[in-house]
Amino acid sequence: MLQRVATDIEQRPNRNGENRADVEGTRVRVQDVAILAEVEGMSPDGIVAARPCLTLAQVHAALPYYFDHCPAIRQQLCEDEEKSI
Repeated sequence: MLQRVATDIEQRPNRNGENRADVEGTRVRVQDVAILAEVEGMSPDGIVAARPCLTLAQVHAALPYYFDHCPAIRQQLCEDEEKSI
């Protein structure tokens, strides 16, 4: 079930039925944007260059959402990583 949770961010179930925050209208997860920013050290402009399906406004919506929900999203990252092993 699709649930809009913030401007440009929506909750959508993944393949396992677990809700994940996505950038609205894309298949890009908030956690993917966060990894590009936090791990790869990309600026918002760099993220748009790496993911041309995103607008700068969408990146600027995803990053505050990530910081507001950091513990939950980091937990999801760990769970996703464990399942991929």
